[in-house]
Amino acid sequence: MINYMGNLVKQLNREEKINLITAIIVSGFALSVFYHYFLGAYFGLGYPHNTFLFTPLDVFNDFYNPYKDNFYLYPYSENWLYRYYPFLNLLIYFLTFIPMKLSFVIYSLFIIFSFVCLNALYLKTNDRYLYVTRIFIFSFLTYGFLFTMDRGNFDSLIAIFLLLFVFFYERQKTLTGLIFLAFAIASKVFPAVFLVLLLSDKKYKETFITIGIVVFLTVISLLVNQGNFYDNVMYLLTGGNVSNIPVIKYMLGNNNLVQRGVTLFSFFKIIFNKTGLIFTISMSNFLSYYSVCVISLFIAITAYIIFVEKELWKKATLLVFSMLLFPTLSADYRLIQVTVPMLLFLNSDREQISAYAIGFGLLLIPKDYYFLSGIISDAGTNDISIAVLLNPLIMITMMCMIIVSGLKLIKLHKAKPARH
Repeated sequence: MINYMGNLVKQLNREEKINLITAIIVSGFALSVFYHYFLGAYFGLGYPHNTFLFTPLDVFNDFYNPYKDNFYLYPYSENWLYRYYPFLNLLIYFLTFIPMKLSFVIYSLFIIFSFVCLNALYLKTNDRYLYVTRIFIFSFLTYGFLFTMDRGNFDSLIAIFLLLFVFFYERQKTLTGLIFLAFAIASKVFPAVFLVLLLSDKKYKETFITIGIVVFLTVISLLVNQGNFYDNVMYLLTGGNVSNIPVIKYMLGNNNLVQRGVTLFSFFKIIFNKTGLIFTISMSNFLSYYSVCVISLFIAITAYIIFVEKELWKKATLLVFSMLLFPTLSADYRLIQVTVPMLLFLNSDREQISAYAIGFGLLLIPKDYYFLSGIISDAGTNDISIAVLLNPLIMITMMCMIIVSGLKLIKLHKAKPARH
């Protein structure tokens, strides 16, 4: 046990961090592929046993459905399935000038090319063979990336925007980075958590500039939409584009339905189902309490980032994990966002303990080796696995480690006797 704990706190340099996460990705991917192939080919089992991805019946539909919805750029109408924010609707509208399947191919190639290039920037090494191997593994074998591409979900685009933001930001090219952060926030609002990063670095002017760009992009996008401008603005400001999505109403209103994702709301809903508490509590009341709790937690995390934490990768980790864990819905495709703090972690100046590398590695691999009975997902079948419990636990553990280590450092600094 002592040796095991010693390995968890072993200090790793950059190469050791990359090697450890690479080993976890390759091992986890290979084991999962073998496991699901064995169940499908030799036991004749269908979905979800024969794949770690989403149901094949819904493949690429997170691209196809918004493509169809945005064909005439008439947002927030009753028959829309995907009510994204105006800027993302506009970007999707540009894709509709190309036939749908060809448009999907072009979009996917753009994401793949961008992802490969960004990984190449962060994984540099003098060994050319090792360099190419690492780029391939980190680009094509991680669960979040594969799941997102299989769904055709636009979170892959958000990940590119955020990666470009942190790339320029840590190189002191702040204004360039702000443009990509604004793109991300204007597309899906949850990247707004990164405004806390700007505040923690006392970049108040830059914070307002980012907000201004987001407002500008949103207004311009709304102006080219079909329908009444005022009605569209009010619909957006009142949260109609989120609260009126049919799948959200269905997921939150059904006690036995759990999203296959990484949110703490699903985590608690599973616990309530398996313990029988789901029949004795009001989920609408719990949702209210949950909202208050996660807002309070985020305020506390914000305070910690602003007043205590100094390392960029740790700030990014706390922010990305918050935007994954705290929403009521947060599907597995959003795990692609883990790439942002992970790449910063790999290239941080200081050596870091191996426990962080293990945590990032585990978040990048499939873990659906056991399915929970009696619980249905948004796929309409029993495909909720232990991964829906494990991923939040891994993120919470890493967040606690970061915060505890930061507070200990402050305490140690205060306890150090002053020099005379």
